[in-house]
Amino acid sequence: AVCRALVSTKRCFLNINMYQPNDLSANQMRSAVNLCPNFKFMHMTDRLNADILRELRPPVACYPRHTSRIREAADDWKAIEMFVVIGQTGEDPWCADPNTKEAQADALWEARARSIMYARAQFAHQMRVFTFSLAIYGRNARFFLWDRSGVLVTDAFDYVAQPQLLAQFLQKFNRLTVAERGWDA
Repeated sequence: AVCRALVSTKRCFLNINMYQPNDLSANQMRSAVNLCPNFKFMHMTDRLNADILRELRPPVACYPRHTSRIREAADDWKAIEMFVVIGQTGEDPWCADPNTKEAQADALWEARARSIMYARAQFAHQMRVFTFSLAIYGRNARFFLWDRSGVLVTDAFDYVAQPQLLAQFLQKFNRLTVAERGWDA
């Protein structure tokens, strides 16, 4: 079952057009959920109530599957367990390149600031010690561990060439207790 889910996850992320974050289909998200069955991944850009909320919603949010009335929870940061950022340009804003042109550097800084804003919103609405997030930029992915003092960011990895890293993360996240997922218990 793990092998099938791993192949399914690899196929899921290979089919995502990383340059169009709104192209995530329900089937593609369901493939990732095979490895994380206790949680539901929802595409957030379809769930906006007002334009001002757009900046406060990550492209994909992970909720506990047992959350009652998940449709209402999708509009509320209180229920989000993990947010997933899908890079709009495929460029990794967490990779510092001294040769980056100023205009491009500004765009990368804005992308980094957006992730910081998501983490800040999650901490503002939840009693947490820390939280996890995932970011996908082109063929590369990174894991994040946020706390109130900052963030730890993993090295980028090619999830197409190394899908087992993403699969292991989702499987382990699925088995974490509430306290191990960062809630102040």
